[in-house]
Amino acid sequence: MWAIATFTFRETLRRRLVAVTVVLSLVFLALFAVVCHVSGDGVAHHVSSYAARPGLGGLPGDTASLALAAAGPLLGMYLARSFSGMLAILMAAGAISGDLETGALQSVLVRPVSRAGVLLGKFCGFAMLLVPYTLLLQLAVAFVARAILGALLPDLSLALLLLPIEPLELLALTLLGSTFLPVMACGAGGVLLFGLSVVGGDLQQLAILAGITSLGRIGVITALLAPGDVLYREVAAHAVSGFTGGLVQQFLGPLAAVVPPSAPMLVYAVVYVPMLLSLAILLFSRRDA
Repeated sequence: MWAIATFTFRETLRRRLVAVTVVLSLVFLALFAVVCHVSGDGVAHHVSSYAARPGLGGLPGDTASLALAAAGPLLGMYLARSFSGMLAILMAAGAISGDLETGALQSVLVRPVSRAGVLLGKFCGFAMLLVPYTLLLQLAVAFVARAILGALLPDLSLALLLLPIEPLELLALTLLGSTFLPVMACGAGGVLLFGLSVVGGDLQQLAILAGITSLGRIGVITALLAPGDVLYREVAAHAVSGFTGGLVQQFLGPLAAVVPPSAPMLVYAVVYVPMLLSLAILLFSRRDA
């Protein structure tokens, strides 16, 4: 399995996909820095005006600083998820079906290695690249927000612990799809599910604010299909846990988590990866090479 993982890691590094992703990530960080620089004074003025309105008691005196401390890093982390998620999907879309179509996998399967070892080896090889990339990108976002806005998440360690799990979920989901779908269909399906999970998370927050039960159900369904957004919402909930007086709802919008995710949903988000990998191994073992 580890030989497959090492080979997968090296082959992935040779692809232009990784180089393109790194270049686009640098462009994203530059644009994020510009956004932080341009919006800093305007956001602080807006939140200060908000705090000065009558009838909004309970807000702390440094409301603008608190808002920026959450809004800056959360905006960057919210957007950076797309890079890690897309990289996971594009790396793994042809991991099984693509190699079977080209005949590259047949030479591996004739050796004394199980199909479970092949699939887990590919997962580990991709993860060896994906997790460091996600951590570095999120740390870079936090550094930019800190350098320009003076803003830092209250619990950055929680973000660095939970946020890399989402691309691993998408990696496992895409590997599962690759065991029975062609490359294009697998990639498209992974992208659509990723988008649905993000939209579903936003809808769930809107449902809580507006009291619309049907929207909340949509968010629950998308979270069951792809629960990565649950992990982001847990990070966001900790980031705004000290805010009062409606600031979260009025100012942070979809970046916020009005209500933290439930403990069962967090557990489900963690066990989602081994659950999908087990199903992928089962399907792969029944597929003709």
